[in-house]
Amino acid sequence: MQACYDLTHLTDNELLRDLTTLTETSSRLTAMQLAHIAEVDHRELYLECACDSMFSYGTRVLHLSEGGTYKRISVARAGRRTPLLFERIASGELHLSGAALLAPHLGEEVPEEKRRELIDAMRRKSKREIERNLAARFPKGKVTQGIRRLPRKGETTLVTQALVLQPKVATNETAASPSEKVSQPEERVAKEHRRRHEKVTPLSKDHYKLTVCADQELIEYLERAKALLRHQVPNGDLNLVLKKALRLLVTQQEKRRFGKSLSQPKAKVVQKQPRSKNKQATRYIPVHIRRAVVERDGARCTFVDESGVRCIETGGLEFHHKEPFSKTREHTPDGICLLCRPHNQYMAKKDFGPELIAAWKKSHEARTRAPSEPRSAVPGDSYNRGNQILLFDEGATSELAAQQSSSGDRPRRRERDQSRPERFL
Repeated sequence: MQACYDLTHLTDNELLRDLTTLTETSSRLTAMQLAHIAEVDHRELYLECACDSMFSYGTRVLHLSEGGTYKRISVARAGRRTPLLFERIASGELHLSGAALLAPHLGEEVPEEKRRELIDAMRRKSKREIERNLAARFPKGKVTQGIRRLPRKGETTLVTQALVLQPKVATNETAASPSEKVSQPEERVAKEHRRRHEKVTPLSKDHYKLTVCADQELIEYLERAKALLRHQVPNGDLNLVLKKALRLLVTQQEKRRFGKSLSQPKAKVVQKQPRSKNKQATRYIPVHIRRAVVERDGARCTFVDESGVRCIETGGLEFHHKEPFSKTREHTPDGICLLCRPHNQYMAKKDFGPELIAAWKKSHEARTRAPSEPRSAVPGDSYNRGNQILLFDEGATSELAAQQSSSGDRPRRRERDQSRPERFL
């Protein structure tokens, strides 16, 4: 039985093909399951199975989760009113989470024409895209700004009491102190807040509800920022305060990582010149080259698959040499592009082979686990330099070893400089 789950014998193309086929089959089966749930709910057949509701039947008999049961019932009822919903789910153009978001807007009071138009407008969209689209169509009022303290240990609140639905009777052996009785649900309250309430909820086309579980240090920073901006933001609007703070942070990080500046100077034209034999090439990418690459690539991963679809990732970007630096030993805007970390590692495996990359990672993990050991450059050694994640190859290893041997006084110079204040550029 377990042999059917061992897929190591499949080729890459076979694995992708089978996964696509299974996903299409799963969409059709989900639509049929929803249609059955709708009919069972309509006929109230759950009563014959000693269940008082379809929700109870889904959790007790079908052994579905509470959240999954609620989603399926709401989508099934909406699909019974508008069968087009089942068709879009079966074709894979609409997922279950998206259909659950649409269900409240597909009531009987809504004309069928508008229901069909709404369903078709959400085809091939992610959950967040559907949330934003629905918020633009059905805007909600702005929420009241505020900061609320979570309950601490030893405090009994309504939320704490609500979580303890079936308290156990403590015996002499298992009797707990009052503080322990309160602390257990108290910890669950804090964890529940962190898990559920750290999210961004669209309210309208241009407004969102931001819910964050903050610590005391963040609250102090917010209060200090509101005090410093009292002349510019007299009402202490958190939206404006956070916007100003994040604008400064983003500007600082873009300058550090990508070499961006507020004036946006023109990128220098780099011409290939014969490199002096005495001057060794380093892996540091000059600022004007980084700036030119970021502006050209739009601060987005440039990986494109065989069908011409470009990666949409904009976070964790890294500078990738189209030809490995160990071969070219130079930095040019045309020879460098932006890639996200997974695609950068994917290209590294294609350039150097998965075995060598695995050996590099293994050696790096070994040095990470033993920080007290002296650090030496070996194939696969990765380190941060500016905004780059660099991997040593064989050429770079010998180069760094020569640099270290010719600069034996560097550790002593570093010790003298430790008394100087660090400069943040």
